Amino acid sequence: MNVKTRILFYAQLGRLLDAGTPLQGALRFLEKHQEHAYGSLCGALGQAIESGKSLGEALKNEARLPPIHCRLLAFAEQAGRLPQTLSNIRRWDERELKFRRELTSKAIYPTFVLVAAIVLPPLAILVTNGLAAYLESVLFPLLIIGGAVAFLAVVNWAFPSLAATIGNQVPILSTIRRRAAGSTFLRALGMGLESGLGLVEALDGAAESAGSQELVRHGRRCRDDAMSGGFALDRLAVSRLFGDFGSQILRTGDVTGNLGDACLKAAALLEEDAGRMVKQAIGVGTALVYGTVALVVAITVIQFFRNLYSALPIP
Repeated sequence: MNVKTRILFYAQLGRLLDAGTPLQGALRFLEKHQEHAYGSLCGALGQAIESGKSLGEALKNEARLPPIHCRLLAFAEQAGRLPQTLSNIRRWDERELKFRRELTSKAIYPTFVLVAAIVLPPLAILVTNGLAAYLESVLFPLLIIGGAVAFLAVVNWAFPSLAATIGNQVPILSTIRRRAAGSTFLRALGMGLESGLGLVEALDGAAESAGSQELVRHGRRCRDDAMSGGFALDRLAVSRLFGDFGSQILRTGDVTGNLGDACLKAAALLEEDAGRMVKQAIGVGTALVYGTVALVVAITVIQFFRNLYSALPIP
């Protein structure tokens, strides 16, 4: 199930529950009216609940939803906070989808300019030397760029740990990855606490969803401290992982007794920080692309006129 469909599912199920519809009735209604989107998921959950299972038991082996979402919904049902948790998860997915769209929109134009810089300047070759010479001059750089993009995509998909190791060696990328992973960790922790999970269960779920081995280890250490009764907020609020401002927000939330809300606020801060850094990196990359385009155009124009003058008969 993609993110857009998941957002729709959480929104409609939450609205039905807010209106007072029982969970089983809401799932059966959505199964009937959303059969092409997520009707099969609602049917499977509704059937499990009709057989006497809880929502948490029905979600235990459900692969169409992220594991952390399943765990949050299971505990929210027990705590009587299912509509609120559905709303929180939906907003989480909406922020992620919006961030992806912003990055895509900012990357499209520089990519178009780069491709145009490769394809358009050699048009003079098409006019003077024919189609074969034009394709020969254009295909090689396009294949190089396409091959590099495909290689990076395959490495990121097939060897995520290797991709993470490489990314952590690049100063800007490592900081962005740390902020993004910290945001995911704190958002999962905050939503767990707000959904009624105990600290141990919330830390365990946050560690599973972090996407960073460093944060997985950090979350499990804090979980072990909480299980042994020796948990201290300063052990969780590490500036290197969550930044100075994020760590201070966590300490304030611990003092005021509202750690869940503080985690969500710190997660939003880290997400905004990561987004700002990504936009800055795209801006630098865009400037490099424009500089490369100007250089390519200048070289192409110079070569064209040099060849043109060299072809003229000498009086």
